[in-house]
Amino acid sequence: MTIAFEYISMSFQTLLPGIIFILSVIYFGKLIWEFSGSTTSNIRPEKYTGNPFQYIFSSYLKTSPEKKKSTGENFTPNSSGYFEPTYHDFTNRLPGVVFECDETGNIGYLNDAAFRMLDVVKEDLEEGIVIFDFFHPDDLEKLRDRMRTDTKDYESNDNEFRIISRKGKEYFVLAFILPFFHNGQFVNYSGLLVDISQRKRNEDTMRVLEDIISHMDLGLNVFYHEKSESLSSFRLEMVNKASEKLLRFSVSRNVGKTLDEISPMLRQYQLHNIFFNVVSTQSPSEVEDFVYNPDNSASPYIYNLKIFPLPKERVAMLIEDVTEKKKTEATLRMTSFGIENAGDIILWIDENARFTFANETACKRYGYARQDLMKLGISDVDTRITTMQWYELTQIMESKQTITMESINKMHDGRTFPVEIVINRVIYDGKKQYFAFVRDISERNRNIELEQKIQIARKSAALKQQFLANMSHEIRTPMTGIMGMTSLLMKSNLSIAQQEYVRNIKISSENLLNIINDVLDLSKIEAGKLELKPTLVDLPEFVNQIKEMFLHTAKSKEIEFKTFIDPLLPKTIIVDENRLKQLANNLLSNAFKFTDEGEIFTGFYMKEKRQDHLLISCDVADTGMGISEKNQKQIFEKFTQIDTSLIRPFEGTGLGLAICRELSHLMGGDISVKSELGEGSTFTFTFKAEFEEEDLSGPIEVSPGELKDLNMNVLHVEDKLLNQKVVGFILFGAGCNVDFLSNGQEAVDEYIPGKYDIILMDIQMPVMDGITAYKELKRLHGDKLCPVIGLSANAMEGDAEKFMELGLDDYIAKPFKPKELYDKLIQWSGKIYDGKK
Repeated sequence: MTIAFEYISMSFQTLLPGIIFILSVIYFGKLIWEFSGSTTSNIRPEKYTGNPFQYIFSSYLKTSPEKKKSTGENFTPNSSGYFEPTYHDFTNRLPGVVFECDETGNIGYLNDAAFRMLDVVKEDLEEGIVIFDFFHPDDLEKLRDRMRTDTKDYESNDNEFRIISRKGKEYFVLAFILPFFHNGQFVNYSGLLVDISQRKRNEDTMRVLEDIISHMDLGLNVFYHEKSESLSSFRLEMVNKASEKLLRFSVSRNVGKTLDEISPMLRQYQLHNIFFNVVSTQSPSEVEDFVYNPDNSASPYIYNLKIFPLPKERVAMLIEDVTEKKKTEATLRMTSFGIENAGDIILWIDENARFTFANETACKRYGYARQDLMKLGISDVDTRITTMQWYELTQIMESKQTITMESINKMHDGRTFPVEIVINRVIYDGKKQYFAFVRDISERNRNIELEQKIQIARKSAALKQQFLANMSHEIRTPMTGIMGMTSLLMKSNLSIAQQEYVRNIKISSENLLNIINDVLDLSKIEAGKLELKPTLVDLPEFVNQIKEMFLHTAKSKEIEFKTFIDPLLPKTIIVDENRLKQLANNLLSNAFKFTDEGEIFTGFYMKEKRQDHLLISCDVADTGMGISEKNQKQIFEKFTQIDTSLIRPFEGTGLGLAICRELSHLMGGDISVKSELGEGSTFTFTFKAEFEEEDLSGPIEVSPGELKDLNMNVLHVEDKLLNQKVVGFILFGAGCNVDFLSNGQEAVDEYIPGKYDIILMDIQMPVMDGITAYKELKRLHGDKLCPVIGLSANAMEGDAEKFMELGLDDYIAKPFKPKELYDKLIQWSGKIYDGKK
């Protein structure tokens, strides 16, 4: 009923311009109007007699002429200055039906709106019409009951009725029918029917919408904009059931709270700003992949939000939970990526043997662009499957879902490769499709072939071992007799010619025994039957023994033989002395065999120190004939010799270096060679050795801590490979990083400013000497050139000053002691450090 009087109030606001606010209430039989305006104020008739509309009309009469003029109404004021419109003028301005009737319903008065709404004319009124005839038959009993009942029993929901016009049009109305008494006697009924049809339709629509909202899967939150001078916030006004489920907390408990009160994190997510922009611009906004993680969990929730404006500064937010959708999409992307980049070719084939899908692996393996491959079929890439054979395969798969077969596939360029194909028949999208995995089995076939060869090789090796074991016994036994008898024969009285014959027999016998021993050693190593027998070895004594063994050969060939032991190495190590000696002797024998002049050098160095062992390297360098790059790649192979010509100046079985390689591996190391043809060779082998901690404190000229603190980057320019090795070992021991170049021209070409702290430059070198190289480097790099120390064997008085006058920063005469070079490095490391500061 309040709503009905709001309609009346709206009419009154149109009719009475001076009225600012109207509140209409029917409560416990009291009809109250409250007017607030410039001419009437707080008129509250708690009791009334007579027609209520006449009472309203009387208030209207008290409105001033100025107010009436402002509305543009054409009434003539009376002598008192007030307008005198009639009661009918007043009721005809109302949008609802106003009528008066007697107890039987006979209508005595209708306003203009009533004629239009009821589809009647004045002639109908003169002939007589009854108000009850316009009410829906089902509502008549309630209407009569309302007219008989005292108005204090009125309730708003009992005042809704249906009326039907003469033309059959149905309306929903709020009916207010009040009796009129005069001097205590009933006169008639005065009624007001307010059309609420649209409101009823809106209510029905709202109920449908509410039902839809309550059952929809999307969350819906409505917020209204709350503003003050210091704060602008949005307060939650309404939520639907889905919001509770999607947001995973009781949203309904937060109705009436602001965004900040619901969760301070929401301002961090910029929701307040988004809402404000929607309200300000009256334009909807969408937020995709909105991540909400109030618990900082490993799996946050992801939403898509659609925010749109509503009247009166409200916003509605639709919430779609896309967490699972995003996970599914990520899984699909991963699956798609996996299929596209699988190791196998994946194909979809239709019943006509045409491709309907091919993964990226198929495109790459076959050598086609995807659009080109999709124009082909299985017979275009398989050499054994024709279109007819494909139909036969599909018939077989009617009863057997999966077929596995081997075939040959061909690439776009015509090359072929063996494959294993697994074809599955499936029903996809209502059609038969064939899902094929194609695997390149080239590697598998090679592995099978290799395995077969390995098995054959193992059998051959076993036969060889057995043969060698037998031959060892059979050959060594008679060799013992031959060598023994030869020794006895040499002690007898023989002529000079006979002595020469016997000496040749002895030498040949010893060579044959060495060959037999080499073959047996290699055989034992390959069979894994050669065991190391570590003992405590005095390293300096060990080196002296090696030197004594080859000293006679060195003197006879007039070759200088040098040895070196890294001062960082302990005096004693634990290693298999016999095998270490065998390694060193083999390499030194080759060095003396292939060197006719110059020098041979062997040195032992600390390569790496671990908690439980040392890794030691041994270099054997010579200035002999050298080895070509091609021969270096095969020199450690069994039965391989560098010189394979028919007339060989050097004898040998080709097993020595092969045995060295196997022994170095057996001792936990490796072996390598660096050589230039005609320039000599350097063989380096490494091996593991145990040590006793107290033996690491051997005497050295400079403490290891001081050497390692240098940490300098050094470029050594020297044409002699042996000298490079010697200087390199000293510098490595000092904790330096060293690069080697062979002549001045290489230094000019390779030098990079800032890479090196110092250059050690030999003075006399081929291609370009050290002095010329220094001048060229200075010209090219100026102050960016690092210090250069000259090295020269010319030790005549005044040479140092002469070289330094030419521009060199310092000079060392060769040969020099390790401490001399250390001292120079320490001296220049301080200058370099000060310069860098």
